[in-house]
Formats: sequence, C-alpha cells, structure tokens
Amino acid sequence: MIMTDREILQALDAGDIEISGFDRLRLQGVSYDCELGDYVWRKSTGIVAPRQQLKAPITLQRGKLLLAHTHEFIRCGSSVTFTVHTTSTARRHGIDVCGSAGWGDSGF
Repeated sequence: MIMTDREILQALDAGDIEISGFDRLRLQGVSYDCELGDYVWRKSTGIVAPRQQLKAPITLQRGKLLLAHTHEFIRCGSSVTFTVHTTSTARRHGIDVCGSAGWGDSGF
C-alpha cells in the first residue's frame, strides 16, 4: 500500500515512522523528499569531505560511483517499509541516487 501525505503524517504521529529533521514542506502527495547530505566519498580517491569543501564541481566518469547520504534518517516500525526513488529531474541529469538500494528494512 502506498501512503498518502495524510497517512504519512498519521504514521509519524503514531510513531510507526520517524524522520529525523522532518520538514513539512518536503512532504508530497504520496512521498517525502529527502535532502542530499553534506558528506561524499569517492572510491577512486577515498575522499570523504563535506560538499562545501570541494572546490571544483564533482565530475564523474561514466560508470563511476560517488557515495553520499541524506540529511534525514528514517526509521519504520515493523508494519511499514519504504522505497527510495530518484526524482525524474535527477534522472534527466544522469544521476541515480539509489543505485542498488531502494527498499527500507522494517523495524530499522
């Protein structure tokens, strides 16, 4: 079952979902938009740095990976799970934010 924004708010109130740093403005009709976090890691160089400290734009070669995180941490009760999807805008720019992940684990 996909939850509506109202059902997401009800689940937050009931404690079935926790979203650290919850921002009501990021709640959409049937989703919650997470924000990219400050730290990134490059496998090729091992750089772990805040985005604002990277002087040049981040350039990736085709097939390379950049690991990042979201500002929010999401916890779901045992009766709820979630999926992570890339926005269509990001995909049009060649970015996939959830490469091999996507399903949340109930209870975590």
